[in-house]
Amino acid sequence: MAISVWEPSVICDIATRRLVERFDLLPAEIIERCVRDVWVCALHTGARADARLLETLAQSLLEALPGRTETAEPLTGVLIEPPAGPRATA
Repeated sequence: MAISVWEPSVICDIATRRLVERFDLLPAEIIERCVRDVWVCALHTGARADARLLETLAQSLLEALPGRTETAEPLTGVLIEPPAGPRATA
């Protein structure tokens, strides 16, 4: 069964649960808020908001917070491919 990107509860819960295990010195409420904020940003930019994307992006934000612990696994790989077509230049 596919989970819609418009249903954040299951997707966010998966990412939050995994991050709570890694960042044991941060309150779970902060982690949950971070994951939900990332979910909203992903939807706003048109990215597919799956649990892995949320987890990875939230992890990078949480790593910048004071009081964090080292993560169990480093961030690796490209998660979002740039859109096809010419790039806009500023």
